[in-house]
Amino acid sequence: MQEERYPPRDNLANLKLRIPPFHGTNNTDYYLEWEKKIELVFVCQEYTEANKVIVAATEFYDYALSWWDQVVTTKRRFGDDPIETWNQLKNIMRRRFVPSHYHRELHQRLRNLLQGNRTVDDYFKEMETLMLRADVHEECEATMSRFMDGLNRDIIDRLEVIHYENLEKLFHKAVMFKKQIKSRSAKPSYNSRKPIYQREEKSGFQKEYKPFVKPKVEEISSKWKEKEVTRTRDLKCFKCHRFRHYASEYSNKRIMVIRDSGEVESEDEKPEESEC
Repeated sequence: MQEERYPPRDNLANLKLRIPPFHGTNNTDYYLEWEKKIELVFVCQEYTEANKVIVAATEFYDYALSWWDQVVTTKRRFGDDPIETWNQLKNIMRRRFVPSHYHRELHQRLRNLLQGNRTVDDYFKEMETLMLRADVHEECEATMSRFMDGLNRDIIDRLEVIHYENLEKLFHKAVMFKKQIKSRSAKPSYNSRKPIYQREEKSGFQKEYKPFVKPKVEEISSKWKEKEVTRTRDLKCFKCHRFRHYASEYSNKRIMVIRDSGEVESEDEKPEESEC
């Protein structure tokens, strides 16, 4: 008895996919992303060409809906053929939402693309996205050279000494080198000395750091004057027992003598005694 064979079951027949909305903005990147997304939906649902146009138009909003209504009305007024296929709709939408200079700008951005402050992963994704949108087709060696030229110098120095078979291996190696460089720069140096204000005293408390400030000339002169005044104020004469001068600086050199009669005379006025 011959075994009865059933037709293969379509697992995507009952799959419900949401059509992405399109609002008609002037963001070219957004439109191209919408175009790719809706084409994936068409592949899964296996729509006919006529149904693709109808399904796409149901997700027009805001300006996109007004624009589409104007396109349909104009074609009816002038007796032109209606848009019946997805390729026809895609071409007319690209003329409106993709400017003529867009691809030229994509190639310029691709030529000037550098890693900069971005991670290797973000830089690689940006390069691939620009190449896909600009429809760039080149040899693998040319793409690998393009990728390496935009990397930071510290990563290029490590990649240049190794041979790579394809772009994916080159990319993963660049990511690994970037992680190594970042890890080494984050580790503290064991030979580095701690600043004075971070050293701990043996007693257990942290010493307060006071930076040295060079005194001004006026401050130094003022301090010396204060010391000089203090030192002069403490001087005492052993003759008159007064302060602020030495005995050698005594202003009155004469010695006053009081006699029994009450008369006062200086020592230099005293008559010299006659020699015997």
